[in-house]
Amino acid sequence: MKAVADQYRLPAPHNCPPALHSLMLQCWQAERGDRLGFDSLLSSLDRLIRHPASLKAEHPRSTQPLLSPNPTDLSSVATVSEWLTALRMDRYKDQFERAHLDTLDRVSRLTME
Repeated sequence: MKAVADQYRLPAPHNCPPALHSLMLQCWQAERGDRLGFDSLLSSLDRLIRHPASLKAEHPRSTQPLLSPNPTDLSSVATVSEWLTALRMDRYKDQFERAHLDTLDRVSRLTME
């Protein structure tokens, strides 16, 4: 969540044209008022469809770091509650409690299965 709050955005999908990724980034602005309106989005997509050559430009390498240069310090975290708070994920405390994930050891053993 901190990465999103720090304006991190995912890099372009594989083979995504730069013009389309730029359009995606405009839609992902943190402030709702800064995002493209639907009419502007539709107009931009229409323009890309009518001029397919604009989709073939090379994607420049991003200079934006993938992760925050100042990661969250978790060295003093002793409980699941403190850990969630440090990660700005307080809203998940109830779900962790209901799932009996009440120790950091239990959380560390979670798998995708």
